[in-house]
Amino acid sequence: MLRRLGFIEIWVQLILSCVTLARYTVVHGNHEVGPITPSRGIRQGDSLSPYLFILCAEGLSALLRRYEQRGWLHVVEFQTEAFRVKEALHKFELASGQKVNFSKSSIFFSANTHEILRNRLCTVLGMAPALEGSLYLGLPSSMSRNKVSALGYLKEKMRKRLEGWGSKFISRAGKEILIKSVAQSLPSYAINVFLLPMEVVRDMESLMSKYWWRNSANSNSGIHWMSWERLCHHKTEGGMGFRNLRDFNLAMLGKQGWRLLTKPNSLVARIFKARYFSNGTFLTAEIGSNPSFVWRSILEAQHLVASGVRWAVGDGKNIDVLGDPWLPDKANPWVISSHPGLHNAKVANLLTIEGLSWDMEVLNDLFDPRDRELIVQIPLNITTSQDHLIWIGEFSVCCLIAKECWDRVGIPSIMQQQHSFLDWCISNFQRMEKEDRELLVAVAWAIWNARNDRVWQNKIKTVENIVMSAKCYLSQWKHAHSSGLELLSAGLNQGDGAEHWVPPIENNVKVNVDAAIFEASRQFGVGWVARDARGLLIHGHTKLFNVQATPELAEAVEIREALSWIKSSGLQQVVLETDCLSIVQALRSSIVMISTFGQVVNECKALLNDLRTVSIYFIRRSANTVAHELARASVSFPDCNFNLDSVLTVLLPILVTDMVI
Repeated sequence: MLRRLGFIEIWVQLILSCVTLARYTVVHGNHEVGPITPSRGIRQGDSLSPYLFILCAEGLSALLRRYEQRGWLHVVEFQTEAFRVKEALHKFELASGQKVNFSKSSIFFSANTHEILRNRLCTVLGMAPALEGSLYLGLPSSMSRNKVSALGYLKEKMRKRLEGWGSKFISRAGKEILIKSVAQSLPSYAINVFLLPMEVVRDMESLMSKYWWRNSANSNSGIHWMSWERLCHHKTEGGMGFRNLRDFNLAMLGKQGWRLLTKPNSLVARIFKARYFSNGTFLTAEIGSNPSFVWRSILEAQHLVASGVRWAVGDGKNIDVLGDPWLPDKANPWVISSHPGLHNAKVANLLTIEGLSWDMEVLNDLFDPRDRELIVQIPLNITTSQDHLIWIGEFSVCCLIAKECWDRVGIPSIMQQQHSFLDWCISNFQRMEKEDRELLVAVAWAIWNARNDRVWQNKIKTVENIVMSAKCYLSQWKHAHSSGLELLSAGLNQGDGAEHWVPPIENNVKVNVDAAIFEASRQFGVGWVARDARGLLIHGHTKLFNVQATPELAEAVEIREALSWIKSSGLQQVVLETDCLSIVQALRSSIVMISTFGQVVNECKALLNDLRTVSIYFIRRSANTVAHELARASVSFPDCNFNLDSVLTVLLPILVTDMVI
């Protein structure tokens, strides 16, 4: 198969060596048994196995296609062609060694198949008919009217798993891990396709709740101190962060709806479109006549997809002005203006001839003030991609920042009144700002550690000293978060977080970049400066964009522009520094973000793939002052290259104080 698929002989022999040279040795007691040579190649579960299986299965696909081309397989003469199917399976067995287990196989018939024909086909193929409730690839092969009964196997699956854990002594933390990583993952495959009935959802959540609150391994009872709904809240909101199965179900179905939108040429998308929305899109689709349960399930998440999907404007040729969500308004992204000239119009009709900006004369004539105000906020030519669907939201990274808390939260007086501490936390937690919640969690962690020092370690002799111990733990927490160690938890690398600019090593170039937002004029500018190992200026540049953008998007554009310049300049061994933490994390992450920010990040990654000698680091604002001043100067110098003489005119004050040249 490898040779027929065009793989070179060296690669074929490497793969063959993996299969034929496997040897095992079994150690029992103090004796070794072996080596054992497996007759079926590599072990089951080897990471190479799925790929080899797919390669071999391609042989079966090719065999079936050959039978179809020769006219041996149709959809008319079932009984005659059943022999052909069995013949093809036998040939595949002789060629690959993979044999079909007919006793474990079954045939699924449609409702209008005659009983006599069913019996004949089962006899020829040696298979039994699929029974009611049978599964195919882990999902019901047929869906009756009673959806609770058809999907009830999920509840049984979870019940058996929880009962297996119930006989063991497991800590509360262990229960949390088991529920989140195992129990709540059991229905994940099914809820990708089906909308679970609420009865099934409630039963499954009830099983998990009972397991969470049970007192011991020998008891099935326990006081439910908090409802499952509250347990599903995030930990920062007083819950445990368990999944709400209904919300999770809708989110997974929404993912299928997103695929119907973004991958219209896939087989499943073409089938659904021909059946349910031949003249529209998933966002405009209706239930239709005689719909399948799968379609009903996916359509249930239509409102969820519609609330988050947006069109990002490229050339505007694929976006309907009135029919598509493309305005930057989370509540209502659709145009509400009703001018007759907007019917059947594309967004491209609203751009200037060169397509670089909005045609304000057209906007003033056709749109209401609300729509016109939103349209001019849309950035043009930020990415090089065409019109594409994105998901609203910004890329953000939550970093814990320690702040002075003793006065803000009032901990000293609270800790002196120990009985009221828990009541105070519960009553005030929901009303706190996010940063205060994080602080309170840190305080609770400090108090808990101090309590453990007394109860378990016997390090604290008096109750009064718990307060002092908790203060010590909290000081450690504050010190860790103020000393730059948060960079480690943020996933950054060695060399990040510099607070002062230093020249690069010999034969290297350092490029500092920054962006500036000009809200009043709805513009943003970028600037970058390149310096050598002596700290001397090589090049400086500013560029102004006449569009409105978020800080994260502006920082991403700044990186892309600098990388483009580095590539065109042919520079080698370049260190690029930015004071934007989110863009550094995005560039190092493998996550694909479906947003305008994500599109620019992808363009940056493509450039970095060509620029193998360019490294990117995060630095503090104090180490990036020159690039920052250049970005601010872009409003006066919209597109300007700087040499040493010209940059002194713009940056003389900052250069004198920083001594960077």
